Amino acid sequence: MRPYLLNGSFSIAALFLLWGIAAQAQTAVNLSVSVKQTQCASTSVQKASKEATFTVFPNPSAEHVTLELTNVTDTQECTVSVVNLRGERVRHFVERITNGKLSKSINTRSFARGAYIVTIETSNGAVFSQSLIIE
Repeated sequence: MRPYLLNGSFSIAALFLLWGIAAQAQTAVNLSVSVKQTQCASTSVQKASKEATFTVFPNPSAEHVTLELTNVTDTQECTVSVVNLRGERVRHFVERITNGKLSKSINTRSFARGAYIVTIETSNGAVFSQSLIIE
């Protein structure tokens, strides 16, 4: 038995470790997420500019967060997704990147307490992800 598996499910600690958000978690979450093995086609993602940065603040948050993507080149729009740890998409929208920058405030009052993954995919295939904790 692998230490990150509990009865065939990933423990929340393992998910935090896998997504690199253990250091950002401020509250303990008691969840178990089942993982189903499926076959997937391999894909590739273009590397983002080394100078591009994606930040989510304030984090943790309760009412709103600001998503900020800076120093993005060769792209005009992006898709933003917010996904909970059950894999449910709680927010999804397309935004325009202007002068290499995106700054978007999101109302999170309707989000349940817990951990989320915020992902931005640019029109040229660059992908940026950050964790978000809702208190």
